Amino acid sequence: MTTMITTPAATPALAWDHSGHLGLGTRLDGAGPAWFDLAGDVHTFSGVISGPKGSGKSTTARALAAAARASQVVPLTTLYTDLSGGMENPLLAEIASIPILNTTPGTAIDLLHDAVEVRAEILRDRGERSLAGTELPVILAVVEGADRIVGNRPQRWMWVARRARKLNIALLPILIQDDNPNLAGQRPPWRLLSSTNRIQMRGSRTLAGIARIRDAVGNEHDTQVPYLADGDPWLRTEIAPDDALDPATATVFDGFYIAPPTPVRRDLWP
Repeated sequence: MTTMITTPAATPALAWDHSGHLGLGTRLDGAGPAWFDLAGDVHTFSGVISGPKGSGKSTTARALAAAARASQVVPLTTLYTDLSGGMENPLLAEIASIPILNTTPGTAIDLLHDAVEVRAEILRDRGERSLAGTELPVILAVVEGADRIVGNRPQRWMWVARRARKLNIALLPILIQDDNPNLAGQRPPWRLLSSTNRIQMRGSRTLAGIARIRDAVGNEHDTQVPYLADGDPWLRTEIAPDDALDPATATVFDGFYIAPPTPVRRDLWP
């Protein structure tokens, strides 16, 4: 099952597969998309988006959350630490959002608990214990300025991350970094947090930026990342499974679902 976010020119911007991998843009070596394992690796607090101001970190995170929500792989609810910008997008406006503003780790954890209650209430209202035959969907918490929330003490962040994992919440920290592949000048624990699997944005306010993506096995790929303007009415997400969904499951995805074409049975040819 694959979810794609497309732009007005119908150019794939993001691809999201059933395993929770995100294909972000096109690798500069021509070898297709660079994949980022959000669903698995964020839970081990190794997923992070970093880069200088204006490099597209938040835009990438919002588009990522929209793709994940439409595919129902990761979030039913998305938590944002910063609601400035992005919510004018009609697709993103459908995401139930709870802000985690500059706060303490304890307050952040309280909000995560509240979000779990919101998730359960939404499912109860829909008369469902699960969604599309899967486990209860996790919540994706996009945490802007994670270092500020924990007072630049990464060990406190690990405390928040461990509690989130118990609550089945995925955390995606966003860190403002100097445009440096080695994350020079950052405290060692933050470097460790960013060293396993990350998206590092480069450039500033460009129409098509560059991201260096490190995958789970340590390979790094420079990738052309499409610029997704906030509030773009033409930005849309589609879910296109390899096999047709049953009618009951298809209704869960509403207008996002695109049924695959009916295969031609060659055994019936004359």
